[in-house]
Amino acid sequence: MTVSIEEQTVEQLGGPASVLARQRRDHAEMDRLMDRWGALADGEERERVLKEIVQLVFSHAFAEETVLWPAVRRSVQGGDELTSLVEEEHQEINDLVARIERLSPGSSEREEKVRRVFALIRQDIRDEEDVVLPRLQESLPAAQLRRLGTAWDTVRRSAPTHPHPVIPRRPPGNALLGVPLSAYDRIRDAVGAGKARSRSSGTAGGTGDAETRQRRQKRLEIFLNDHLAGAAAAAELARRMVQEHGDGRYGDTLRDIARQCGQDRLALQRQLGELGIPVKHYKVYGAWLGEKAGRLKPNGRLLRGSGLSLLVELGVLRLAAQGKALCWRALLAAARRDTRLDAARLEELLRRAERQMETLDALHDEAAGALLADAAAAGHGA
Repeated sequence: MTVSIEEQTVEQLGGPASVLARQRRDHAEMDRLMDRWGALADGEERERVLKEIVQLVFSHAFAEETVLWPAVRRSVQGGDELTSLVEEEHQEINDLVARIERLSPGSSEREEKVRRVFALIRQDIRDEEDVVLPRLQESLPAAQLRRLGTAWDTVRRSAPTHPHPVIPRRPPGNALLGVPLSAYDRIRDAVGAGKARSRSSGTAGGTGDAETRQRRQKRLEIFLNDHLAGAAAAAELARRMVQEHGDGRYGDTLRDIARQCGQDRLALQRQLGELGIPVKHYKVYGAWLGEKAGRLKPNGRLLRGSGLSLLVELGVLRLAAQGKALCWRALLAAARRDTRLDAARLEELLRRAERQMETLDALHDEAAGALLADAAAAGHGA
């Protein structure tokens, strides 16, 4: 008989490091925060609690979609149908919170949508704890649940913290697209927190200037570490694509792209070193894990690639190249005021990213044309 994870002890769930115990802790914190929001009168504290809920919900869901649901699809009979239901709930929450963030605090429309999204979150928690996670528990030993918990927590700590309705719900697209969006979200969070501290403290003068410089350095640290994580995931994806397709018609081009992706990762690491910014290794590892989760693709084959998977992966690499171009462009703009940044080198890196986009566009068109032609010929032959 299947038992909800809500009704089990931590030991039954595989210990505190198990992904099941970690999920339940997050769910309990979501419930606590939603109850607190409901008990507060309108005001700044209520808005702070709502922001905390949003940040927790979206980092939690991203880690589920990147690490946990691929494990369910791999290990549980009917896992694709189970996770598709939860992904639909996540998308509905995503769309609704995106609308909430555009509405003014205190409006009746916003209040109604917040209560509606809380009801959806609670329904999602019940579906996960009563149906999906017990099925995973029946399929995996405790040791594997603990390993999943470590991977889940690593990805969660570097995940986006706000709604992005257009992001794919499955790897590898969500893992690579999530990295630059995580940078954007965490800068938004840091700036918002900084403004709130300034209003409450009322500090000015030299102390305020020092705080401003510190906030700028912190934003730069977040920005570059998240882009480094994206570059690491892109380099790993390109390397794997060479392994799978290197002997085919696209092998030489893929090898060149993989080499450039490795160079881009090293260039970002060098940039962090020159700016005195420490590398956040957990972010790099989280992006690497996300790419690994993407090896199990919904293309009708469990382990082997297909023409469809090649098209998906080329599209993801193209988006990664675009993300790198935006990174170099942003640093070029900053180089006007920061002499630590080498504008000439950044311009060359930007040109390389733009060439990668052009190459990947052409390769995608060629591969798509060949795939469709082969499918048409097979259909005609049948």
